[in-house]
Amino acid sequence: MLFVAVLAFMASVAFVLGGCSDKGISTQEHSVHQIEADLIVDANNSQIVQLEAYRNRLSEIAIPSLDVFAQIADSIIDGKVISDTILIRDKIWEALRACGKGNASTPTATSYSISNLTSQEFWLLMANPWNANATNTARNLALSAAQNVWPGSQYQTKADAFRHAYWNILMSKYVSISWAQQVATAHESESPNTVDKAMDLDNNAVGRRLYSQYSWYSESDFVYMLRYYTYVKVSSIPAYTWYLVYLA
Repeated sequence: MLFVAVLAFMASVAFVLGGCSDKGISTQEHSVHQIEADLIVDANNSQIVQLEAYRNRLSEIAIPSLDVFAQIADSIIDGKVISDTILIRDKIWEALRACGKGNASTPTATSYSISNLTSQEFWLLMANPWNANATNTARNLALSAAQNVWPGSQYQTKADAFRHAYWNILMSKYVSISWAQQVATAHESESPNTVDKAMDLDNNAVGRRLYSQYSWYSESDFVYMLRYYTYVKVSSIPAYTWYLVYLA
């Protein structure tokens, strides 16, 4: 464990000395169309038409929480093969219609939940329902680990920074770094352009970069690394850094 702690310190120093270039990992936000273009680049025309048709029927449902979407997707996907994706999307949509408006994401300025799905996250999951369960598992594990390592408030604190970084590490491990980037960036798509949003994007990127450099680490190794990583309290974030940053 001492070895991991030393590596955590060396990694944070190396990020600063090496500059902010991050090969293959961009922290810039995607528009809805950019995200969808990334997702459907290899899709066939029927899949593209299907997603367009769902967007025209959005009034039929309420965007669910990540928990609800993952539960529905997991129950429908069970035993099916990837060639059934169009059928799976249809069944997910019908299940969401049956849920009605009661399971909608309802984020507020005073009641934050990492489980709330933005519109961009929802369409990412509709395009890739196979990734929903892994994404939700990563979210739950990151939240639990953050609460254990840094008890107390999870908003703008070291716990918040830890959670975002670890969430991105786990999504990178369970699915891919590209998926982690798209989901984590989409999660911030409806947040105002404040220092709080910049903090989250920065910590997301740190998590992905750590995974890209230490992908052989176990989950407990990453928890230990993040516990002893360099945390910097800031009042503004003029550019993306390679420290974990927090505001409160």
